[in-house]
Amino acid sequence: MNQPNIFFIVLDTLRYDRLSCNGYNKQTSPNLDAFANHCISFKNAITSAPWSVPSHASLFTGRFSTEHGATSENPYLDGHFSTIAELLKKKNYDTLSIALSNAWLSKSTTNITKGFDQEFTDRKDAVRSFSMIDRIVYKIKSNLKRRPRHTQVAIKLAQNKLSQTRNNPLFLFMNLMDVHMPFEPYKSSSHKFQVNTFPEKDVTFLIKAFKKYRSKPESLTGLQIDCLNKLYDACVHTLDAQLLTLLNTIKKNDNTILIITSDHGESLGEHQLLSHWLSLYDTLIKVPLMIYLPNKKEGQVITEQVQLHNIFHTILDIVNFEDENHTKAFIQKNSLLAPNVNHKFVFSEHAYPKITLKNIKKDNPDFKNEKLECAKKSIRSNQYKYIYSVGQPDQLYNLIEDPDENKNITNEAPEITKELKERLFNKFNGLTKHSPDKDTTTSYDNTTQKKLEDLGYL
Repeated sequence: MNQPNIFFIVLDTLRYDRLSCNGYNKQTSPNLDAFANHCISFKNAITSAPWSVPSHASLFTGRFSTEHGATSENPYLDGHFSTIAELLKKKNYDTLSIALSNAWLSKSTTNITKGFDQEFTDRKDAVRSFSMIDRIVYKIKSNLKRRPRHTQVAIKLAQNKLSQTRNNPLFLFMNLMDVHMPFEPYKSSSHKFQVNTFPEKDVTFLIKAFKKYRSKPESLTGLQIDCLNKLYDACVHTLDAQLLTLLNTIKKNDNTILIITSDHGESLGEHQLLSHWLSLYDTLIKVPLMIYLPNKKEGQVITEQVQLHNIFHTILDIVNFEDENHTKAFIQKNSLLAPNVNHKFVFSEHAYPKITLKNIKKDNPDFKNEKLECAKKSIRSNQYKYIYSVGQPDQLYNLIEDPDENKNITNEAPEITKELKERLFNKFNGLTKHSPDKDTTTSYDNTTQKKLEDLGYL
C-alpha cells in the first residue's frame, strides 16, 4: 500500500489561544503540546466561518460559504460539489466518518458527509462494531461507573479501524465535541483548573442552563464568567487526556498522516458575547492546526497566516490527486505544504444568522442588537483585520497593537480601511454564489432533533 492513511480530526469549538503549546499560560494540553513537537504547527490558521455547518462544508469542499451555500440560512450542502471523501474514493481510499456527538455532520441532516463509505453518528452503532473483547470491556466499564464518553468510544473505533488489515488506504474523519457547550469536564480536570472553588450552584447553572444565559451574556456576573472560562479550560484538558492513546498509536504507525484542527473557536465573555455566535473576532475564527507527517522527524512552525479550508487542497496534494476540475498546479498552489506558504490575506464570513437568531429569541424574546443581527465578512492581513457588517459601521483592528480587537481604528486609518474593504468586496464578488437545492431547516427526524436541541442549536 503506497498511499498513506489520512486521519483528519476536528476538535470542535477549540480556540487557538487555549492550548498551552500556543502560548496559553495554563497547562491545558500537555499531550498535544508534546505531539506538536513532531508536527508542522500553524500559528495563524483562520477558518472561513464561525460555526460547524459552513466551516465543515468549507473544509470538505475547499470553498467559501458564499460558494457552497451551506449556512445558517439553509444548512445543507447540495450535490453540486465534490467532497474530499468523494475525491479520495477515486484514489481507492476507504472513507469513514465518526461524529458521535455532532448531529450536523451526517449525510441525512446536512449532506456534508456525502461520499463517505461509512459514517458513525451513534455511540451504540460504534460499540457494536467493536471486537467481542472490546464490547465486554465497554460493558464492564459502563456497569462500574459512568459510561465511557463519546470521545473515548470514537477514539477506540478509530484505533480499531487503523489496526485492521486492508487492501486500500484509509481516510478517517473524526469530530470530537468535548469543548462544546455544555461544558462537562473530567472531575480531575475540574480540580486542576479550580472549578471546585466556585459555588456549586454557579457551576451547575453554567453547565446545565447554558441555553438560558448564552443569549443574555450581560446576565452573568464576573465570577460566573471566570468560572465559565475555567470550565472551558478543564474541557480542553479533558479532551487532551483522551487524545493520548490515539496520538501514541499514530506515532507508532509509519504510514499514517494526521491533521488536527478546529472548525471554530468560542466566545467566553469577550465583546460581551458567549458561544460561537454573531461575530468574526479571532476568538471564533483563529484556530489550532497541526499536520503530522511520519517521514518528517522534526517539528516546524509556520507563523504566516493561512486559510483553513485549504486543508482540502493539502489532502489532495498528499495523495497526488488530479482531475479536470482540480489541476495539479491549482492544488499545489493552495496546499498548506507548499514551500513558503503565506496567505497575505485570508477571509471569513457569517451569513445572516437565521437559525441563531431564532434560537436566541426563543430564550430571550427581548434580544435586539442591529450590530449583531446581520451578515458579516472579514479580511485579515498579518497586521490588520477589517470586518464588514451589513448596514453597520466599518470595523478595523490593528492585530499587533490590539490583538483582542477592542479598539476600532477606522477613523484613524481611513486609507487602510478603504483598501481592505475593496479587497474584501473584490474577493467575494469574484466568487460564484451557489443556491442550495434543498431547504432542510425544519425537516429533522426525532433523533437528530433531540441531538441538536441538546447542543443548543434548536
